[in-house]
Amino acid sequence: MRFYEFELKWPTPNPNWKPSWMSEPPEDPSDAVPRPQRNPGSGRVMISPGASGWDEIDDGMFNRLKQLSANAGTAVVVTSAVRAYDLQMRFYNQGIGAHPDASTHVQTNTAVDIRTRNLDDATIARLVVEASKLGFTGIGFYSGNNAHLHIDMGGQDVGRQPRVWGVDKAGPRTGNAMRLHRQGRIDDYQE
Repeated sequence: MRFYEFELKWPTPNPNWKPSWMSEPPEDPSDAVPRPQRNPGSGRVMISPGASGWDEIDDGMFNRLKQLSANAGTAVVVTSAVRAYDLQMRFYNQGIGAHPDASTHVQTNTAVDIRTRNLDDATIARLVVEASKLGFTGIGFYSGNNAHLHIDMGGQDVGRQPRVWGVDKAGPRTGNAMRLHRQGRIDDYQE
């Protein structure tokens, strides 16, 4: 089993802090507990509770996810990675994803799903652009309650040609970035 070091920065608690119901709000803002600061310079990869197979992803893939986060300026929350054949078959039977024999989640250790539920179209488009520049070849968008962006490095069956799906479900910026990825023209993307 591999253990990963995450670059998460949590606020340092103020020893004088009390819940608001126990004290008056601080008069000096420096007495308040600082909020976490978004630091686009450091890649942040977080694992969603219950994420499948994240501990089996390739080390190079994990480092690329950190770089993706840094380049896109947002945390990458992995909701799924390597999957067992039967789990992928269950998804396939529900109309979600590829057959296990063709799924990069099953066939490789270089496929992940990234949560996009609370991200705006511009942020998701940045993830697509930066993923394409980092060499991810498969990019798929899924909308709804389980909204996520699938990215992978390809595999023996699908090759390393740019592939996209779910473009029609994506927002206009994300859809445009996905079309440019498929055409191999990601450098033409403009926000």
